[in-house]
Amino acid sequence: MNSQLSAVKGVLRGVNIVAYLTPDEVKRVVIASNEGRHGSRDSLLIKTLFKTGLRISEALSLTRG
Repeated sequence: MNSQLSAVKGVLRGVNIVAYLTPDEVKRVVIASNEGRHGSRDSLLIKTLFKTGLRISEALSLTRG
């Protein structure tokens, strides 16, 4: 067992930790995106990104059909 543990690498130094939005922050982003001339479109896009985990480039390449 010790030989297996010795193969495990240590914590990487200098690696950025990703910070995720809290559910309340997501709600505020969606509310803020719903304003303006294209608010409905923007809000729908933001909701789609959060619910599906799509990258923006993936979401923008979606087509009908």
